Amino acid sequence: MAYDKSVFLDQIIQEYLRVREPIGSEMLKNSLKLDISSATIRNYFKALMQEGVLVQSHTSSGRIPTEMALKSYWRSRLCSECSVNLKALAQAAVEFGVFVLVREQDGNILESVARVENEFLILHFSQDHVLLDYQPKMEKFLNQLIGLELTEIKKIAHQVMANELFEKLDWLSYRHIQHFGLSALAPLLEQASYEDLFFELLNGQILDKVSVGTFFDPVLPLGFMGIVQNIKYAKKPMQMLTIGPLVSDYEGFYERLAA
Repeated sequence: MAYDKSVFLDQIIQEYLRVREPIGSEMLKNSLKLDISSATIRNYFKALMQEGVLVQSHTSSGRIPTEMALKSYWRSRLCSECSVNLKALAQAAVEFGVFVLVREQDGNILESVARVENEFLILHFSQDHVLLDYQPKMEKFLNQLIGLELTEIKKIAHQVMANELFEKLDWLSYRHIQHFGLSALAPLLEQASYEDLFFELLNGQILDKVSVGTFFDPVLPLGFMGIVQNIKYAKKPMQMLTIGPLVSDYEGFYERLAA
C-alpha cells in the first residue's frame, strides 16, 4: 500500500507530538497499525529527511520533525475563527502549557472631539472617553480621525509619535484584556533580550504588530509559535493570542475548548 508523503509526514508529527520523543520505524508501525513494512517506513523517512522535514539526531535514533515541518503542520490546521468559553480557556491554557491573551475587538469608534475652555480635549469614543491637554494642532489632527476605531488611531499615534495620545489609548486597550497561563512566558524572562517582548505580549501590544494567523521567529524566540484568531465569547467579537512551544499539543488545546 502506497502512502502520500504529506499524509505520512502528518502521521509522524502527530505521533511525535503525542510521545515527545524521536519516532522509529517499529514505533510508528505499531502505534498507527500501518500496513507496510518497517523497511518501507525507513524509505519514507529517508525521502522526508532529504526534503528537510525530518531530522535524525543520532545514527541509531528515530526521526523528529524539523521546525519547518512543524510550522507548516500548524499553519494548515488551526482554525481562524471559533467560539470559546473563558473558564474552559483558563483551564486549557494551564493544562497545555500555553499563554493565552483575549482582547475585545474594537467597535470603539471615535465619534467626536470636544474642546473644553482651551485647556482640554475630550475624545468621545463609542465605548470610552479620553482626556488630553489642549493643543490646536492636536485638535485638528484628531478631527481628521473621527470615524476610525481606537486600534487604528493608536497605530497612527505611534507612527506620528503623538506619545500622550498613544499612551492614553494604550491604557484603554489594556482595560479590555484578559490573559491566562502566564507561566508559559517564563522562558522569555530568562534572557534580557526578550524582556520587551514579554511586556508586549502581556499588554497585548503584539496584536497591533501581527495579523490573524500563525507567526514564529524572529518575532518570537526560535522554537515558539504564536497564533492570532478572531473568536466570539457570549456573541461578542474578540481576538485571541496563543503563545507556546512548537511542540505543544495545540490540537488537544482546541479540542478541549470545543468540548
